[in-house]
Amino acid sequence: MLLGRKFNEFKYLDNIVGWFELRVQPVQQGAMILSIDKTESLTARKKRDKIEEKLHSNEEVYQTMFLNNPQPMWIYDLETLEFL
Repeated sequence: MLLGRKFNEFKYLDNIVGWFELRVQPVQQGAMILSIDKTESLTARKKRDKIEEKLHSNEEVYQTMFLNNPQPMWIYDLETLEFL
């Protein structure tokens, strides 16, 4: 779901899945159906979510390694040589 909206899944003949937002609007002649392809935005969001999850996991691993390191560690600015 993107921003709380529900999308309809559509499977093409070659088994590729697409996602569409469908809107039905009554009009004098019957009904107007608007189909908006959301496949690209949903795919990009899923990729971004996976990357953010991996980044968070890597941050936790680094922080654990840094905090549990038995050797003293310092971080300093390379230009000023001040300890951060």
